[in-house]
Formats: sequence, C-alpha cells, structure tokens
Amino acid sequence: MSNCIKCGTACKKTTLGGEDGVLIYKYYAENDTVEHYARYELCCEECPDCGELSAPELCAKAEGGSLTSLVTILDGEGYKYEVCPVCGGRLIKDMAGMGSAGNLLKKFAEKEFPYSFALFDLCADCGRISDVHEKLMGV
Repeated sequence: MSNCIKCGTACKKTTLGGEDGVLIYKYYAENDTVEHYARYELCCEECPDCGELSAPELCAKAEGGSLTSLVTILDGEGYKYEVCPVCGGRLIKDMAGMGSAGNLLKKFAEKEFPYSFALFDLCADCGRISDVHEKLMGV
C-alpha cells in the first residue's frame, strides 16, 4: 500500500465496478470496431480520508478475463506492443470500456468528457491503466 499524494494517509486497495466487474474490449481503429471482450476487476488505491484515487489497474476476474488470455490472443494476431512507462512491460494501446466501465474509467481521464466510451492504454504485465480519453464511434 502507498500513502495518499494529497494528505499522506495510508491508502487501501479498492475494487470499482461491483460484483460483476467491468466489461473491457480491444479497440481496432482501422475498422472502428471492438473485439475480444471479457470481464475484469478494475482496482485502485483509495484514500479513506480525502477519497483520492490512485491510477487504476485491470486485474483478472474469477470466471472472467485475464491479461494472460488477452496477450495470447493479441500475440496470435501479431500485435506490436509498445513499452509501459511504469514497469517497462508490454503496453497495449487502445483498450476500451463502454457503459458502466466507461463511466468508471472517466474518473481517471485528464480531461472530462460526457460520453461513456473511454479508450485507454493497458500494460499487459503490471495491469496499469494510463491515457484514459474519450472516443466517439465513427469519428
């Protein structure tokens, strides 16, 4: 656990998205579609005093998706990973969360947006989510 960057209180790990987890997809810009969906746990650390949330992470969900399974699929497609700025691992660009998942992910965007379709980058090794931003289908 880490300490809150705002007030210094010890943070606690929390799961966002409820019992069912969140439905996450891989977005393909070349044909503006999403594929390879699975349910995951969306986790972060939360300060019990001020409510500050740390950067989110995607975790495997029992009877749901796992990063290992996603990597196997993407490897089979010949996906070219970028480098995670946090751990140096395999960074997957353009993952997507829609509906309730998109609404949860919007909390971590640098710039507010009104719609519930969020794109983000995901490290296949540490699970860290970064660069959360809005995506309008067909645009």
